[in-house]
Amino acid sequence: MDLAQAVERSGDPFPETAATYTVQGFPAEQGQNGAGLEGMGCRVDVDVADGQTLEVFYTPTIAGSVPNQDMCAKAKQAAEFAVTNLQAQG
Repeated sequence: MDLAQAVERSGDPFPETAATYTVQGFPAEQGQNGAGLEGMGCRVDVDVADGQTLEVFYTPTIAGSVPNQDMCAKAKQAAEFAVTNLQAQG
C-alpha cells in the first residue's frame, strides 16, 4: 500500500493535528481520526518504498489522557526510530 492509499484508508483527519513532513528524508503524513475520536491516538504513515508504507500509531492507555499534540509527537518519534532501524538493516 502506498502513502496515498494509507492516508485515504484512514479517512478525514482531525484538522488541528494533520501534518505533512519528512521522516529521515521519506514523505510522511500525520493524522488523528476526526469525528470526536481524536483522543484515541495519532497515526504517522511513512512512504518507505514503492508501494510500502510504515504506519505507526500511538494510543494512550486511557483515551483522552494524553494531549493530541503530545500523542502526535510520540508517534512521530516512534516513526523516526523505526525508519532509522530499517535504514541500519540496509
